[in-house]
Amino acid sequence: MPNRLVEGDGVPAPGEQGHTTRRPTRYTLAGLALVGVAGLGSLLALVASRVEVHGPSMLPTLVDGERLLVRRTRRVRPGDLAVLHDPAVPARLIVKRVVAVRGRHAEVAGDNSAASRDSRAFGPVHRSAIVGVAWYRYHPADQAGRLRRPRRGGQGA
Repeated sequence: MPNRLVEGDGVPAPGEQGHTTRRPTRYTLAGLALVGVAGLGSLLALVASRVEVHGPSMLPTLVDGERLLVRRTRRVRPGDLAVLHDPAVPARLIVKRVVAVRGRHAEVAGDNSAASRDSRAFGPVHRSAIVGVAWYRYHPADQAGRLRRPRRGGQGA
């Protein structure tokens, strides 16, 4: 059983002689802030990640070199920009648009079909291969903003 400190254990109670109240110092507050930031960073890593776009398969929606925030989830809907493990090279991540969802599988396609290897080549992907949904472009700064699901009949962000 852990040691508990209760009044009467030889420690003066508040208001009694010998009791002091200490205020947090700058160093204590800075330490707490640092722990809070580190904890927040760890929490965000569980919920979101970052990816960089390479190649022309998602033109004109996504351009080579753009950087995206990805919300970790396996729940996708048609129109979402899914980040998933490449079926040919599982260590590599790819970004594709979800075309259809059927049970535990999703069909994905590149917006630039002439330059995309997608479900037409490797078939539907199991949801376990999906890392998440790209939802925000943060680089380049002049293009920063939320990526939106296209309206019916159109593609793009």
